[in-house]
Amino acid sequence: MTLDTTTSDVMRKAPATQRAGFTLVEVVVTIVVSGLFIYASTLALQRLAYINEQAEDLTIANATAQNVVERIRSAGYLTLNDGTTNITSQLPDDLLAPRNASYTVSTESPGLKKVDVDVAFTIQGKLQQHSYSSFVGEVGVGQY
Repeated sequence: MTLDTTTSDVMRKAPATQRAGFTLVEVVVTIVVSGLFIYASTLALQRLAYINEQAEDLTIANATAQNVVERIRSAGYLTLNDGTTNITSQLPDDLLAPRNASYTVSTESPGLKKVDVDVAFTIQGKLQQHSYSSFVGEVGVGQY
């Protein structure tokens, strides 16, 4: 009994599981899927940065409006005169220009004044405007 095998016969009979490497199609598909994942991740991170900036600026605007209202309330009802006061200089430099802020005092009824605070600032080229309202009474809290 003689064995008559050649190298090509051995390669043809080798199971497919013993072959090493990836096909060109597998490599191309992997590159395309990876590229799409990287692109989607980049878009998500850019959107997250925009939302973060918007939230930070809105927090600053809220804090500024709250400080103005608290200062007005601390001064008391009798110190309030109807009219509008510009408070743009009180806005922090963190809010991008153009920015402005003002408050308007109006008499709603005898013994009750309404304070409207308006804050406007820019986020990525878009003007954001926010308004806040509060009331100040002639008789303060706990007074009869």
